[in-house]
Amino acid sequence: MKTPRGSDVCFTMSVVDELELVRARVGRIRNAYPAARVVLLVDPVGSSAIPPNAWADGQHVEARLTPPGLYAVARGGQVVQEHLDSFLEVDARWWFKVDPDTVVRRPLDRLPSEECFFGTLQGGAPGPSLQGGCIAGTRTAVERLATSGLLVSPQLRDFAATWARGNPNLLERARVGLVSFDFVHAWACRKLGIALRDHSEIRSEWRQPPTQPDRFAITHPHKSLVEDHERRVAAERARVAERVVALMRERVPVGASAAVVSKGDERLTAVGGRS
Repeated sequence: MKTPRGSDVCFTMSVVDELELVRARVGRIRNAYPAARVVLLVDPVGSSAIPPNAWADGQHVEARLTPPGLYAVARGGQVVQEHLDSFLEVDARWWFKVDPDTVVRRPLDRLPSEECFFGTLQGGAPGPSLQGGCIAGTRTAVERLATSGLLVSPQLRDFAATWARGNPNLLERARVGLVSFDFVHAWACRKLGIALRDHSEIRSEWRQPPTQPDRFAITHPHKSLVEDHERRVAAERARVAERVVALMRERVPVGASAAVVSKGDERLTAVGGRS
């Protein structure tokens, strides 16, 4: 593990129309890494009402128009390829793909020097992947993946046999016409034998902000610009979970089964003695 300098890192971000949010997030990146390059990949359709020069600040922040509809399932892994190619045009050693609702809180203390991608590991079929709020990698890993041709392979059009295989949520996403950056990236990495590693300073969740986000250097998601509001919402969710669990323990007999419909909050199933 090595300690990076600001000029050693480059961030890429797909943007559509969240100009205020993106500016705030780029500002956080610049606070942590004043010399880092930031490349904004701008969807030309969604951002048509925003002048292209509004995205860039002229100080290591660059905006590029991408082909329209990069997340369309018919494009396979082109969205991942665009991010990798944009990084490789920059003289940096580490790549970070972040979302507009990702917050960079401070520089990371250590980064891997060996070939790998890293972030927050997540499970699920068809295999482990890195949660898409922050996917990072060493230059050697990016170069091998970008030049492999896998991301533009016709194989990816058969999503049921590749990146979405055996995963109902991914299959549904593909059927409505959208690709998953996380799982396409992971599928190609498995094919090439490139390691995916969990990084203790990055915490990227799917829909809900992580608890105690200040413990980490990079966290996701944060839809609001006001983190105090997010903390209040998280506290209210915790209170609701406590009430639901108490009610289930009171009303659902031990040994019985119960179905909980939620966004994956495991606190709602901590009922003990019940399935």
